[in-house]
Amino acid sequence: MVQLDETYQVVKTVEAVETRGEGLRGDLHEFRITEENTGLMTIYYPQALDLSPIGGPVDGWVLDSILQEVNLETGELIFEWRASDHIPIEMTMRSYVGGDLGLYPINGFDYVHINSVDKDHLGNYIISNRHTHTVMCISPEGETLWILGGKHNMFEDLSDGRATDFTWQHHARWHGTNRLSLFDNAKSTNGGNKYIGDHSRGMMLELDTKAMTAKLLHDYYDPEHPKLSESQGSMQVLSDRGRVLVDYGFFPAMTEFSADGQVLCDVRLAPWLIWQTGMVTSYRGFKTTRWVGRPWYAPAVSLNPSEGVLYVSWNGATEVDSWVLQGADWAGAQRDVYVDLDVLEKDGFEAGFDMVGDYPQYVRVAALDRDGVVLKHSDVLDRYVGNAEPSSGLLHRLLVAAGVMLGVALVMAGIFRKRLRSAWISRFPGESVVSVVCGVVEAVRRRSAEWRDGGRDRLKYNELKSYEE
Repeated sequence: MVQLDETYQVVKTVEAVETRGEGLRGDLHEFRITEENTGLMTIYYPQALDLSPIGGPVDGWVLDSILQEVNLETGELIFEWRASDHIPIEMTMRSYVGGDLGLYPINGFDYVHINSVDKDHLGNYIISNRHTHTVMCISPEGETLWILGGKHNMFEDLSDGRATDFTWQHHARWHGTNRLSLFDNAKSTNGGNKYIGDHSRGMMLELDTKAMTAKLLHDYYDPEHPKLSESQGSMQVLSDRGRVLVDYGFFPAMTEFSADGQVLCDVRLAPWLIWQTGMVTSYRGFKTTRWVGRPWYAPAVSLNPSEGVLYVSWNGATEVDSWVLQGADWAGAQRDVYVDLDVLEKDGFEAGFDMVGDYPQYVRVAALDRDGVVLKHSDVLDRYVGNAEPSSGLLHRLLVAAGVMLGVALVMAGIFRKRLRSAWISRFPGESVVSVVCGVVEAVRRRSAEWRDGGRDRLKYNELKSYEE
């Protein structure tokens, strides 16, 4: 795990602590810095376990879920907890299906899947286990204090079941002394066809850990545009007026809600047509006024002279207020003496300057903050040469267009395959072209999933090889 400064350069690397000679490595699901300046991280590693209670082999393997807390200054281990020592295999909500059947260490059955870690006001650990549908509280001694949700739920649900019926959840966070927020996915492609809901939601719960009761204070979802996200996702409670930001993970979208659940803003990060492909995802989404990004690298510029537009963007920069196009002749460029040619206010990620005919030969773009101070200049471009990749010709463009159209057709057929099939069969009974197309789409979808799972298995195998070496 790494920490970056405001220039996006690494200032510290935090590694998992070796405790049993396995070569542990931190996992992407969680790295949380506590108020005590310690780091909470998740780790996945193969562990031998009896899988016969769920239909697997006696001498099987699981992909164990491990929590570590480390001292960020010294790197020393403060606490470690392993799911295989505390959670029986029978607690899993996953079907025994897929590519991780636990026959070998490289395909250990992922029966717990820890995906978030937090600490409460008493110093206990709050962990979310996606594949058991549980949020658990663990003492600093490793004792299980309570379990919310799943097969071994310990709370009385005061909200007619809606406080404890979350499934495949992410991002459990503790607030104050008795409140818990989380993102309820309500869907998982790894779980078989069980426990799939109508929509994903953010949840705010009130827990009484003495009376052992749970109450749903509010759930957050947009009934006009419901989303059912099969993976990832988060819920952030904003400090001002109790507003909430829900990130939909597998779907590239974020929705901000008022405290009472009214939609204030809905942000889409990609076209709707590619949502179900997983091409663009967002593991967690946050809103903040505290972060200032001043990248060490220069703004990016792209110019194709035949197009006549110079494009500029600066990924990660938070302080840009305007862009200034500057130009110079050869002598001026040699002396770093430029004149301002045009100004554009920053109103989006990318801006474009039209290249006017009488502009000088050499151009660059300056990024200015709200006080007019230059933050950084882009590279200098020759406006007659540019730096954009050349076009590959008409044939290339036609092939790309045909590929895009085919992709859109396949996506649309996949989305509406049931409706298309039923409409065609009702009109033309028997085998049909639409049925064949829908079958092909379904086969492609399944094959893509197999390739994706196979890639994960190969990654795990390579990691294991590195551990062994």
